[in-house]
Amino acid sequence: MNSMIFRKINNILRNLKDAKIIEILYLFQDESPIAGDNVLKITLKTNEAKYLIYIPGYFRIRTESEILLTSVDMYINTDNIYDVERDPYNKEDFEKSIMPTRIANAFNLLKDTKVFRAFARKCGDLIFEFENDVKIEILIDRRWNDTEFYRITNTAGGNNIFYSAKFEDGLLRFCESKVSDGESKRDI
Repeated sequence: MNSMIFRKINNILRNLKDAKIIEILYLFQDESPIAGDNVLKITLKTNEAKYLIYIPGYFRIRTESEILLTSVDMYINTDNIYDVERDPYNKEDFEKSIMPTRIANAFNLLKDTKVFRAFARKCGDLIFEFENDVKIEILIDRRWNDTEFYRITNTAGGNNIFYSAKFEDGLLRFCESKVSDGESKRDI
């Protein structure tokens, strides 16, 4: 693990205290800054900056007693039937799932609530705790090489640097990268 980058990620997350969520969106491959992946995009705003968090991996938004939204909701249709045949890259399948409603409900619950605490665990997970006891958990759930689990970008001052967690050579790596010319600069 790159401890210097891990510390930078935790410093960024500490800066999110009192930030508010201004948007939660599900982006498909053609809209995503992470090539080849659909992502959940969470936008947080502080007094100084806007932060974008892209999550192509496993996440959940929960209270102590209820799961409000998870990445698996894409596979549950509106009749509450789990359907493994769903194509996660098909917008029609997405619209027929419970995910759009769950995203809207989670956003409505969080939009006027401040971040109480945010931090990264050494295993790579990110945790955001809100004043109303809702938590967003971005969880590392597999160990494939070149798998990116999340990306955090601070948009202040035209910053093209992003931080991510991914596996390389079987090890969890925290990375600091600059958006390249060949990569989408959408939302950055």
